[in-house]
Amino acid sequence: MKGDLGTGRKAREEILKVYLDAYEKYHFEGNRRGMAQTLEKIGDISASMDKLRDAYDFYMRSLEIWREIGDEKAMAEVLRKLGVVSHKMNRLHEAQTYLKDAHALYEQLGDNQGIAVVLHEMGIVSSKMRNYRRAEEFFSKSLEIDRRLNNELGMAETLHELGNIYAVQEKYAEAQKHYFESLQLKIKLKDKVGEAITRAALGQIYLLRGNPEEAMEMWRASLPVLEANGLPDAEVVRDWIRSSTSRMERERLRKLKFMEMRK
Repeated sequence: MKGDLGTGRKAREEILKVYLDAYEKYHFEGNRRGMAQTLEKIGDISASMDKLRDAYDFYMRSLEIWREIGDEKAMAEVLRKLGVVSHKMNRLHEAQTYLKDAHALYEQLGDNQGIAVVLHEMGIVSSKMRNYRRAEEFFSKSLEIDRRLNNELGMAETLHELGNIYAVQEKYAEAQKHYFESLQLKIKLKDKVGEAITRAALGQIYLLRGNPEEAMEMWRASLPVLEANGLPDAEVVRDWIRSSTSRMERERLRKLKFMEMRK
């Protein structure tokens, strides 16, 4: 898996060079639209490589040109990306501002898909700031739009985030309901990684609600996919399985001992 990650990074570096060369060409020609589009692409690749400061700078340069051109749809998308990168850099108030500006433009354009996506991102930032009531509002609005658009991928992701919101507030019945609906959609969409992540979360809820057998079933189904994709969740799930197995074995022995005493 580490070799695959290295290969992927090398490929992105090669693509980055192509876009940097393209930018120089557009700059020489005075093609402002081409420059803006290419700067945004360079920002995307930089973000995928966790070069967040670089991504932020490229997005800002792209946004400046889009503002000169007056392309509001392109501005909205770059503002959204600035919000996401700012969130990843833990600049949460700045992220809120960018996302709010992106939302206003999407509203002005009547772009429902854009509105749903940016509301989802606003929910994530609010959750990070522990404003769970506000996060729930954003996620619920995003989910409502995705249901109208029949955007099952967006629905699956937002339902999972709502599950997270309810879980952290110890509203386990609501968390289970939303995780389960998310899981059904991810199975339908054949989103194996997303399915594994939701199974892991749902397993934890089952355990907290006193259903260790169902929890183990979820974790054992999720672990191979998490491991195969090198996700950090895999180690957490392994720990949950180990500790729950020990707990279940102790309970089994306790019951056996009790039954022997009753004979």
